[in-house]
Amino acid sequence: MKLCQNCGQPVAEEITTCPSCGSEIAEGIKRIDNYLIEEILHEGHASILCRAVKEGETRPVMIRIFTPQSGVNKDVAHRLKGELEELKKLPTEGFVSHQEIRRSSDGLWYRVSEWVDAEGWGD
Repeated sequence: MKLCQNCGQPVAEEITTCPSCGSEIAEGIKRIDNYLIEEILHEGHASILCRAVKEGETRPVMIRIFTPQSGVNKDVAHRLKGELEELKKLPTEGFVSHQEIRRSSDGLWYRVSEWVDAEGWGD
């Protein structure tokens, strides 16, 4: 989710004209740290779900970028990291592998996970 620089209206990543004031809106998120965002799969109030590829690699990953409204901070991220360590103890078959929780150079928290091919992310 991004904000109109003119009036502050929150808009989806794919929106190019502000519905409130009509201003042109700059391009949305295209990368986070060394990951190139290939596709925005879902935008919600608390997070943006993306398919991305790490620079120099070809295998996609799933990235969940936590928005400022999500409430993820250093303490929450620490708890989530602990939960990821517990999840890593589960059998690999039948579970999505979550690799890490990081804070980007822009200050946004995000989770990197294994990419799973699916017909549709709503299914």
